Amino acid sequence: MKPIAFILSILTFPLLGQFISQPLAALDTGGGTVQLDARNSSGVLLFFTSVRCPYDDYYLSRMNDLHERFGKSVRFYFINSSLEDTPAAILSKVKGMSSAIPYLNDREQSVKRAVAVNRTTECVLLKPERGGFTVIYKGPVDDNPQVAADADRNFLRDALEDFLAGKPVKSADARVAGCLIREP
Repeated sequence: MKPIAFILSILTFPLLGQFISQPLAALDTGGGTVQLDARNSSGVLLFFTSVRCPYDDYYLSRMNDLHERFGKSVRFYFINSSLEDTPAAILSKVKGMSSAIPYLNDREQSVKRAVAVNRTTECVLLKPERGGFTVIYKGPVDDNPQVAADADRNFLRDALEDFLAGKPVKSADARVAGCLIREP
């Protein structure tokens, strides 16, 4: 990698422990602005998704299960940063889903850029502090996108357990299986 490209990659991909001072907000399915916050919770979990990527649907039941288990302590959000997905397509998708997790449209890609995500199904766990957030986990849900029962490593579940137990969160050493989120 050329030195300039390496420097740019450091600037655009936050490391674990990076502090995000800017407010994070996206639109709900009705077009209203939702501030991503951690009121009455220990943290915020972002799951990047889209209408069209088949991998996203594989993880819906797993995200619902994790929300059921950890949702009282951590706020969960589905974040759609896909430029190809219209508000109507997103609304149709949400109506067909069975989930209590809020589904937000990040059409301006401000949340995506703040946490430097580039694929759907990528998860980011944020710890609120000092009026902003610190990235404490960024990676996949597990190591088997197609068959939940065949997953050997449950990276996100382990990260949530460690975080809530006050232990250091381990980073995932696996690639995220999902679709590329295009930028303008």
